[in-house]
Amino acid sequence: MDAEELLKRYAQGERDFSGIRLDSDKLQGANLKGINLSSASFESVDFSHAVMDEANLSEAWFCDCGLMGASLQRANMSRAMLQQINAKDANLRNADLKDSVIVEVSLDRAILEGADLTNAMLTESNLDYANLRGAIVTGCDLDEPYKKNTVMPDGQVVSDPSYKP
Repeated sequence: MDAEELLKRYAQGERDFSGIRLDSDKLQGANLKGINLSSASFESVDFSHAVMDEANLSEAWFCDCGLMGASLQRANMSRAMLQQINAKDANLRNADLKDSVIVEVSLDRAILEGADLTNAMLTESNLDYANLRGAIVTGCDLDEPYKKNTVMPDGQVVSDPSYKP
């Protein structure tokens, strides 16, 4: 399946695309609200400005994808793998990122208010100007991600890499 076929079937009312694989496709600005992409695999897929609110992306694998300006409010991204992703300005408000692995991800200016990052691993990632107010960070090490003027879960704005919630 390619992006064009996915969009066609979604427009016809289909919502379950679990386990699909997309490579080097473009879904910029697509409306995929409520879609089920659990256990899906995406490599070099551009989701910039796509709307995936309330989507099921649990156990999905994203590598070298674009999520700039994407809306993933209340999305289930538990146990997802995000590697080498540009998610600048992404809206992840109230998203479930429990047990996810986030490696080399740019979350500059991302909205993570109320997101659940329980036991999430953030490695070599960037949270500059991100908003994590009210996020659940139990078991999530926020020491490593780069932070500049980042709003932390307690509302404190930090630029100090040694900040501990």
